[in-house]
Amino acid sequence: SILSTTRHLHHLSYRLGAGDIITIIKSTNGLVASFDIIRKGFSTRHTRCFKMDVSILLVADYANVTQDGKLNIMGIFHNINALSFPATHPEMYLITQLKAGPAEYEREFTLEIKLIDDDASHILLQQSFSLVVPQGRAGQTIYMNHLLRMINVQFPKPGAYEFSALVDRDVKGTLPIEVHQLSLSDS
Repeated sequence: SILSTTRHLHHLSYRLGAGDIITIIKSTNGLVASFDIIRKGFSTRHTRCFKMDVSILLVADYANVTQDGKLNIMGIFHNINALSFPATHPEMYLITQLKAGPAEYEREFTLEIKLIDDDASHILLQQSFSLVVPQGRAGQTIYMNHLLRMINVQFPKPGAYEFSALVDRDVKGTLPIEVHQLSLSDS
C-alpha cells in the first residue's frame, strides 16, 4: 500500500492482484470517502459522503415528538415584535433535525446550540448536548429530532440574531431571526 497526504486528505493505494488497483481518498476526520477502482483498463469512481447534516432548523411556538418518532411543529416564526427593550420572549422551541448515514451509526457526538446577536458580540444562549447516532437498518439514513425549549429569552436590543447548530464544533446550520421594535400605534 502507498500512503500520501495532500491538504487534509489521505490517499491510499492498494494493489489487489491481477492488475486491479483501488485508491481510497479519505479526509483526516475520516468521514468522507472516495475511491477509484482500476480494473484491467476500466476506471470507476465512487464517492460517498458520511458527514452528519442538519435537515431542519426552525424556531416555533411549540414542538413535540410522538412515541413513534413523528415531529409536530406549531407556529413557525422568523420575527419577534416587542414594544420595549430589553425584550423577553416568554417561550419558544428550536427544532433541529439531524441526518446521519450508516457510517455514523452508534457514533457519539456533541450538538451545540448558540443564539448570538448580529455582530456576534453577545451570546444569548449556548447549550451542548452529548448524543449518539442510533443503529439503523441496512444502510438506512437516520433522522434525529432534537427540541430545545427556551423560556424567557431576553433580547437586549432590536436587530438581527442568529441560531447556530454545531456538530462537534462544526457549524451545520444557521437560522436568522429578526427582533423588531413596535411603536404603540403598531400594536
